Amino acid sequence: MKADSIEEFENKYGPENNPEAWVQRMLVNSRYEFLGVMLKKDMVDSEILFQLYKPNTILQAWDRFKPSIMSLRFRFNDPDYNSGFEYLFNETRRRYPNIIHN
Repeated sequence: MKADSIEEFENKYGPENNPEAWVQRMLVNSRYEFLGVMLKKDMVDSEILFQLYKPNTILQAWDRFKPSIMSLRFRFNDPDYNSGFEYLFNETRRRYPNIIHN
């Protein structure tokens, strides 16, 4: 899923134009949101989490989803939308500062 702008991305992969891609996107997004909330609440062992979900994959996923997440936060006036996913990204970056992910 690639696009040059958030508008192009939403036009190509939004629920109205591409419901299959939207569902796939929400499934991935929800997984990282769940993991971030579990990590923040100390409900998952971080060593196990980072063995199952490689740090570079988490970092790349956030980079890919961040524009869409920020757009939805603005659109729905919900600054906490996907805050668990953002927490997971920040915690991954803190624990693995030398990983290049772009």
